[in-house]
Amino acid sequence: MAYRAALPYFLLPPERLSDTQQKDLSKAVQALRMAADLTPSAPTAHYEIALAELALGHRSTALASMNRYLALRPDDATALAYTGLIHFLLGDFRAAASATLKAQEQEPENVISNHMLLTLWKLKERQ
Repeated sequence: MAYRAALPYFLLPPERLSDTQQKDLSKAVQALRMAADLTPSAPTAHYEIALAELALGHRSTALASMNRYLALRPDDATALAYTGLIHFLLGDFRAAASATLKAQEQEPENVISNHMLLTLWKLKERQ
C-alpha cells in the first residue's frame, strides 16, 4: 500500500464500498455486460464496465474491459491513462508507464496521465 502515499486521492478507488454500493455496482456491471453482448462493437459499455470493476476492486477484470474498449477506441487518452492506473495498481510499472506515456502523447493536458507520470517519477526517485 506504499503507492497510496504517492497517488493523489482522486486516482484511487474507494477503500471500501458499502454493501449496498457493491450490490448496485455489481448489478450495473451485469446490465452493462448484457449491453456489451448485444452490441459488442459499441465501446461505451466496455468503458463503463471497466470503471465499475475498478471501483469494486476487480483490477484484472477492469483491465480486460478497458482493453476491449481500447481495441474499439485506441485514441482515447483518458482510457489509456486509466489503463496505466490499473497496471500500476496491479504492480506492473512498465506497462503503467507505457500506457501513461501514450495517453500523455495523445493529450498532454490529461489530468489522470499527468498525475500518473508524476507518481511514477516520484516512485523512481525513491528507488
